[in-house]
Amino acid sequence: GQRVGIFGEVTGVLGHENDVEDYFATAGGSYAISRSLVFDVGATIGLNDEAPDFQILFGVTVNLGAPASWF
Repeated sequence: GQRVGIFGEVTGVLGHENDVEDYFATAGGSYAISRSLVFDVGATIGLNDEAPDFQILFGVTVNLGAPASWF
């Protein structure tokens, strides 16, 4: 199967009054160690003055199986 992936998105963060306060562009990549474990890394760039200028992201995704198998 495919072990390496890339992703990109544009995101907004809602504030206390349900208005979008921060806008970001995010890009990154992922590497699947196995079918149940994926590591990813990326970076965000703030698109407006309220958003942080730059952030680095790290993540881990663990596949727990189908929800029906949890019970």
